[in-house]
Amino acid sequence: MWGQWLGRIEGTNSAIIMFSIDEDSPFRGALSVSEDDPTKPSFHATLEIKQNANIITGTLNQFTLFSFNSDPAIKLKEQKQLPNAGTIEGVLKGLHIEGTWKMDIGTNGTFSLDKLDTDLQFDNDRTMEWDEFKVWALSEKNRNPNLIFRGHKDSTYCLKTSLHRTGRRNINRYSQVDIPVLERHIANLTGRAYRLDDAYEHGELLYLAQHHGFPTPLLDWTESPFIAAFFAFDGVPKNQNDKEKPVRIFMFDPTAWHEKHHRVLFVDDPRPSFSVHIFRSRDNKRALPQQSVVTFSNICDIDGFVNYYRDKDKVKYLLRIDLPAKNRNVAMKELQYMGITAASMFPGLDGMCAALKEKYF
Repeated sequence: MWGQWLGRIEGTNSAIIMFSIDEDSPFRGALSVSEDDPTKPSFHATLEIKQNANIITGTLNQFTLFSFNSDPAIKLKEQKQLPNAGTIEGVLKGLHIEGTWKMDIGTNGTFSLDKLDTDLQFDNDRTMEWDEFKVWALSEKNRNPNLIFRGHKDSTYCLKTSLHRTGRRNINRYSQVDIPVLERHIANLTGRAYRLDDAYEHGELLYLAQHHGFPTPLLDWTESPFIAAFFAFDGVPKNQNDKEKPVRIFMFDPTAWHEKHHRVLFVDDPRPSFSVHIFRSRDNKRALPQQSVVTFSNICDIDGFVNYYRDKDKVKYLLRIDLPAKNRNVAMKELQYMGITAASMFPGLDGMCAALKEKYF
């Protein structure tokens, strides 16, 4: 049962719901409910699952309010509206579950969920040679300076955060267990504490950890198409690139996206989310050279999530551009002329040595 399941409930309540179950805990996870009616509270609950063949049963407890309202009186009222316990019963049909739900406060109805963990590969929108890409990328960036970019060394790699690549899906567990431990260790090392109840300091902490290899629900992007190209081509072996898969560069329009979709401030926001952020780069020497921007997502399948809203909103938010791996050596040399090297991207001894290796070996 592990994975992420997204769908809706109907009945006395109508809402978007999500099951998030970690790979290392396949029968215990989190239920997130984002109500259609803004006067009803959105919340998380702990989900205990049992499976007998294709029959799924589950119990719900430990309900936690997530309020979008800062008024204490309204928060208290919302808290009192939450159930104490609930149950679900459903039938698993491949990557789909349908069933019924019931809460101890008298609410009940049906639910329908689809699994997001499908590891689909997504076709590109265009294929270009390096020379064509340089001209095209500058034209697009001049047309819309807010565009952001990301490079993958393999065109089959999808957009997935480092946290989700570890098999983790339960953001509640991550928020309540892992982040406080992370904050304590980083505070001891840097001499600076991070307030986890402050959205921006919370984001800064994850942003710093992301750039030093700690799994987070953030994904690194850059404001420069050429920095994205560096990260794409740098992963291709220097002398074997004729046989490699194409590299892929993603281009995303955050302005168009956030005209229609909310920006998340806290990781435990129950709404299925993908949002763009620029955090302060204190203690993070790599951020400014990389012209860094990050996205947050509590969704494991970002490509599919954005594609869904592309079709629903009739807006092309994301483009996938493939470049032949054989362009690697020429591209890396020209990026060096632009000042984009491992030394400039990763200030310090490691980056300097990697840049010299690229140039001379």
